[in-house]
Parts: sequence; C-alpha cells; structure tokens
Amino acid sequence: MTNKVLNEFNKEFPVLKLTSDRYAKVFINKNPELVKMFLIKILELDISPEMSTIKFLPGEFPPSTLKEYLKTADFNILINDNILINLEINRSRFSKVSYRNYLYLSKLVSTIINS
Repeated sequence: MTNKVLNEFNKEFPVLKLTSDRYAKVFINKNPELVKMFLIKILELDISPEMSTIKFLPGEFPPSTLKEYLKTADFNILINDNILINLEINRSRFSKVSYRNYLYLSKLVSTIINS
C-alpha cells in the first residue's frame, strides 16, 4: 500500500497507533484471531483463517555463548503448526533494524529445528 492509500484509510477509519511495544503486545495478545486473519491476508497465505490455528511461542532466546546477551523477540507466531512468523514492532526505519530482525528470525529457526 502507498502512503496516500494509508492516509485516506486512516481518515475514514481512525486506528489505534501501535508503535509502542507495550500497546502492541497488549492488543495482539488480546486479539489472536484478528492477528491471525491479518497475517494470513498481509502475507497472502493460501489458507483459510477459519480453519487455521495460531499459537504464540516464547519470545526469549537462550544465549548460545557466555558473552551473548539475552535476546527477546516481540512475537514468535506459529500458524497451523507449520508456518513460523517472527513479528517485530519497530519504531526505527527498517534499514536500521533489518539485520537485528534477521538475527532474531535465524535464532528462532535454529532453536526449533528437530533432528
């Protein structure tokens, strides 16, 4: 969507701005079905929201070395037990956080892989 489309949408349907982790986490945790429908739509997943399940996985990643600090993702979401989504709420531009978000997703994938 373009900014023009989003601005017009916001004028017609004012929405709560979820730019703070605290507000976003409360909203998302209280509305899992809405989040599921949103993710299926925005990611263009070829699945039915009504027939799908959603689970919120733990957000903390165990350190893999003694010098590594604890990493905490905003949301690790599993849809239908086979679609893994790492959802991060960021106020910064994507170019400034993309590497960190990629590391979080990589860490998540490495912790759930079964041999």
